[in-house]
Amino acid sequence: MKKVRIKFHLAALTRVVCDFEKEVEVPDDVTLTECRLREMAREEYDEVDGGDFVQDYDYWERGDCWAEVVKDE
Repeated sequence: MKKVRIKFHLAALTRVVCDFEKEVEVPDDVTLTECRLREMAREEYDEVDGGDFVQDYDYWERGDCWAEVVKDE
């Protein structure tokens, strides 16, 4: 299995930004292109929010998210 680290910058109404990351395992035969890594990050971001995304320009701004392959330590 390969490990992929998903990272987020989450923003709140008060403009407090917190960082969150998690590692997920993917099968060795999965090709991890930049496009696939971005897709994985977006999918995980949608899950970490804990609710349905509602477009609200006064109070909500989607933060950044990205993924990187974890190198053997």
